[in-house]
Amino acid sequence: MIKKAAIFSLCICLLTACAQNPDLPDQYSNTEKPQITNPENVLDNTAIVDSIEILILESFPVQVNVAIKGSLRNGCERIDQIFKEYVEDDFKITLITTQDQDAICTQALVPFEQTIGLDVLGLEAGIYNVDVNGIASTFTLQIDNNPIQ
Repeated sequence: MIKKAAIFSLCICLLTACAQNPDLPDQYSNTEKPQITNPENVLDNTAIVDSIEILILESFPVQVNVAIKGSLRNGCERIDQIFKEYVEDDFKITLITTQDQDAICTQALVPFEQTIGLDVLGLEAGIYNVDVNGIASTFTLQIDNNPIQ
């Protein structure tokens, strides 16, 4: 009887801990962004980007995606914001990460993959540069990317 009570108590403790775990990935969260109780304790960084690959989709008008592979610094860090800029022939993407600096986190790199579409509609044929957090590549549009009117 004592063993059953101990097992039951352990199960209740585990279920309670799982239900209150703030470190679950966003895909399991009921809110888009976890609420941080003390915004002054938030750390912002740029994500570590290891590589980018330019994907030109076979369509017209042409669509271009950037497949990004990188790492988050620990188990608590997450991609919070994505900024995209286009100036002349240069696309610049910045991935901003965030985490609560008071959180207790695993101290191991966490790999991530992110695909981001570029706004190439209406661009002329030519060579374009892409920079994601300091990792650069180029792609070429063979023809003007204007939809048929």
